[in-house]
Amino acid sequence: MAVNKVNTRSPYYVVASGSEGSTDQTSEEGREIYLLKIVQVVNNVEKNSPGEGTSNANITLRAIPVNFTSNGTYTWTGGNAAAAGTTPDITFKEVLSGASQEFSYGCSTLDADGNQITATPFKVSWATATQYTATLTIANGILPSISSAGYSGTVTKSSSIQASQVVALEKLNPEVFEVKGRQGDSYSFVIALTLSSNYNATSALAISVASFSGTFGSANVALASSLTGTLALKETFILTPSVTSATEGDAFTINLSTTNLADNTAVPFTITGVSASDLVRNGLTGSFQIFENEASETFEAIKDSLSEQPYETFTLTLNDISPTVSTSVKIYDEVAQVTATSIDVSPIGRTSDELACLDSASETAYFTLLDGQTALGNGVILFSDQSLQTPYASDGKYYKIGTNHNGIIGEVADGRISAYVECTTSTTTTVIEESETKPNPSMISSTSVSVPGSRGIDACEQNADTEIYYDGSITQGTLLYTQKDAADNLSSVFGGVDQWHKLTLYDTSDNPQDHYALITSYPPGYVSRIFVCGTGFIPETTITLTPRVTINMSTSDGNNQGFAFVSQRTELTAVVQNITNATYQWEKGSSSGASNMSDISGETSSSLVINEVGGGGETQTSAGVVFYNCKVSGTGVSTTRADVFKSITWQTRPSFALRFASTGAASNTACTGSNVTIYGDRNAVTAFCVGTQFYANANGTGALSAGSYSDSTSGTNNNFRYIEASGIPGPCINYGCAGAPVSQPTTNIQKVAVKRCENQTNAGRIEYIIFNNFEYTLGNIISLKDFGQTGGEGCYEIIEVYADNYTLPTPNFTLETTDFVRSQPFGKCETCVGEIEVEEEVIIDLNKYYGAYRLCGSTGGALLYIVSDSALPNVLRVGADTTKCRHTVYTLHNNEGDVRAYSPDALILEDLGWIEFNDCTTCIGGSSAPTITGLPYKRKYKQCDDASKTIVFGHSENLAATEWAIRYPSVVYNGICYEDSTTSTDTTTINIDDLTNFRDCASCDAFVNPPPAPVVERPSNIKIMRISSSSSLNTTAACNTLFTYDVDVYYIGTFGDNTVLYSDTALSTIYAPTSETNFRINENRNSFKIGYSGNPSGVRPGVVYNFGSCAGVDIY
Repeated sequence: MAVNKVNTRSPYYVVASGSEGSTDQTSEEGREIYLLKIVQVVNNVEKNSPGEGTSNANITLRAIPVNFTSNGTYTWTGGNAAAAGTTPDITFKEVLSGASQEFSYGCSTLDADGNQITATPFKVSWATATQYTATLTIANGILPSISSAGYSGTVTKSSSIQASQVVALEKLNPEVFEVKGRQGDSYSFVIALTLSSNYNATSALAISVASFSGTFGSANVALASSLTGTLALKETFILTPSVTSATEGDAFTINLSTTNLADNTAVPFTITGVSASDLVRNGLTGSFQIFENEASETFEAIKDSLSEQPYETFTLTLNDISPTVSTSVKIYDEVAQVTATSIDVSPIGRTSDELACLDSASETAYFTLLDGQTALGNGVILFSDQSLQTPYASDGKYYKIGTNHNGIIGEVADGRISAYVECTTSTTTTVIEESETKPNPSMISSTSVSVPGSRGIDACEQNADTEIYYDGSITQGTLLYTQKDAADNLSSVFGGVDQWHKLTLYDTSDNPQDHYALITSYPPGYVSRIFVCGTGFIPETTITLTPRVTINMSTSDGNNQGFAFVSQRTELTAVVQNITNATYQWEKGSSSGASNMSDISGETSSSLVINEVGGGGETQTSAGVVFYNCKVSGTGVSTTRADVFKSITWQTRPSFALRFASTGAASNTACTGSNVTIYGDRNAVTAFCVGTQFYANANGTGALSAGSYSDSTSGTNNNFRYIEASGIPGPCINYGCAGAPVSQPTTNIQKVAVKRCENQTNAGRIEYIIFNNFEYTLGNIISLKDFGQTGGEGCYEIIEVYADNYTLPTPNFTLETTDFVRSQPFGKCETCVGEIEVEEEVIIDLNKYYGAYRLCGSTGGALLYIVSDSALPNVLRVGADTTKCRHTVYTLHNNEGDVRAYSPDALILEDLGWIEFNDCTTCIGGSSAPTITGLPYKRKYKQCDDASKTIVFGHSENLAATEWAIRYPSVVYNGICYEDSTTSTDTTTINIDDLTNFRDCASCDAFVNPPPAPVVERPSNIKIMRISSSSSLNTTAACNTLFTYDVDVYYIGTFGDNTVLYSDTALSTIYAPTSETNFRINENRNSFKIGYSGNPSGVRPGVVYNFGSCAGVDIY
């Protein structure tokens, strides 16, 4: 089983079938990528490109089919290789007339299906004299990991015939560098290491031999060096206030974000600018208690009668941190009588920003801006009266504010705005047509995601590639099925695994509308939640009885986009509604309209596949626009077409003339590498750096040579990235071929620290960013693409804004607006990430009895679903008609039995008046039950986890193998997960239509063995407090003389009388003086005594008593 990323924008993953570590790769068209590789054979050893040769001396090249079987004929190109033969091994020579020269050689062959497979060109450097190689081998012993981001390194290499080249260390062990030369030529290597600014070297970085130089003799030269050192990340501290200004009586929060600190670490702080009596906490010291590198403290200034105009500045500074880390909040007296500014606000709080933006801002609120507040926004307090005495709202919900903004009011403090952002443009939704008398068709993605993303962005980027059917309305909760028979009976449940799928429905104008839907595993295939893509809205539906046809288009790039690459596999599906016993005939033409269409021979099923993998059927090999439609007939319906003819613009695949270097990781050597042409996917149409899949051939096939690729034209411009042989690329490297600037820019930029939001991989990760010629605000939530940062694409909170001349730690990244998923910020991380909290829905009533019945003597046909408040009979019938006797196939009660007995459309037994029997024989009234004959078409399935164990399933129709493959997926569930194997002649009565089907074994396993619910990490309830180790005779002396808090103690609950103190985070060792009756002081300026063994007062050891505050003590 493998886990694959859904798309480049998504932090979430889908489960895919296959073996871990498998070398098989598939292209975006579903083809396996075949790899033909060229090597040079020297003394029976195969060497990769570039090779070498001496003028007028033979060399041998070999073509290796890595994962396919060649037809045996190889076509070689380049130099004299073109005439050297058609075998996989060729021997030839080049004769030079002058200086050294580089040749490029190619090779191609055909696979078993006749497809041409082409190798990446092989470079050979030819010289007029024998060349020797100087090889430098570097052993990397840097700890804790040779690939640490804590350092960078270069090797500068040159020889008399090779220009000096600076090559970045790829951080491999060992790592090899080579230069070539002739006898008498010089060579040199220089190694350099640089420590990253956000790392410490606890053991200094060292190079055993940093430079080599010499002269070639008549043999190769072997050199060696080693790297050592131990690195550790520096601790970082960033303070972020929830507001920059507050009034007396309003609470505010200061968050501390850190890196590389252990849980329960105490980070002490000191408050200046205000007095202890100004604060509710009545103290000017304290400490943050770190959990998962985060902590927060809440502060509140007391309302008093003192005038502190215009404000006091509350400054919190972390103790003993260099350079100083601090933040400030301006505290104003309670808002005085001023001329208030008005703003219109919606009257009702909503649960989402999107719903709030639909409201009308019809009520008047009032506010005034404090010093440092330049405009209405986060931190501003809204009032319902002009005297600014009554906060507008305190429910912490979303409101529309003004004409085009929204925010939360009252989440932190009454009336205070937070999560203030501009309303986004809403996606236009349409009305979905559904039938109430016949099954409704739809298309659903076979893949799914655990989190749909903001307004379904990740779920909606999947490919709706599977036709399904349902009864009733999709918004009322229904089951999805993959099969519909001639009588409109539904079967073969679509297996869900409690994840989000893309689901395409059709509106009243026959246009597709995409949705994201949560499909449950219990019951399987049940639509629990559904929303329109790009919104948080449930789709609106209406009833139709009109027969109609709509065309769904599906490629690896998505659905119904109206374009595809030439030779790209494209599937069109005729989705029919209110048509029984449908027949199909596909047609196409160069323009729209029935008179311009011509039938496509042999295409008479509900789906038309163009450019099928492996060949056969309809193809499209040239660019241009083609229109498609499908003529559908059925019972009482003849020649009904889709109203909208499906137009497809066939396009050529984007190509890139790049430079290449064979490396194990992204390396700038590609910036000056050899020339090569590769082809990209749909994303790559925009630019090389946004492509997410690359190929060797224009038809979307062919593996690449793994290594670094660059679109540089000068060697120092543009970008480079690493691309695997499968064509899957890594990110373009920050700063590209030009390299990092010598100094950071200080004009027309904004420097920030951002923290990765929760519920994503690498949550809490801090990155340092330079925005190029644009700005955001502290606290904004931004959605960024993958630009090489740890964790990749995702949502980030801006937690610090630096001065333009501040030097950011390394690594840092300079971003353009194109690096954003969207330029408009989000108000909260939860909105950006798009995690939808799903309330557990009671679908199956444990107290009810459910049953699925089939006609006695039958192995096929529709199941009849019954539900009752009491136990169901084994057999039942209507009236005296003995041909209508039905027996139970599945039953379910109190979670015992088979969930396939459930249907949301089950009939209520008590309403039917049916006659009940114990068996079919009694019901029919004969001497024996009808003989159950085996199903006519059978296939043998093997267990997903044990291929030696098999079972045979059948179908009531004698289906051809190709039709079976089209109608049924490869994996079904019958108490155990099985995958399709071979045809069978064995007898079976197990109808595959009764089984739940899945895309692959991994999905079925997720249904049978759902992953455990994620463990919700909670901050430790163990608290830490710093106290003085010294003590004084009484409270007055203690409060006046003790100001050093040099002991950490741990406790649970609220620090006060009867609190038990411990000296360790495990709370295993009591903290108790050996003998003491004096007072101590804690960092909150409280005085107290601690019980010790044998204390005459009888207080237990380690227990706090005589607790009090220094606030009421005279200070002398």
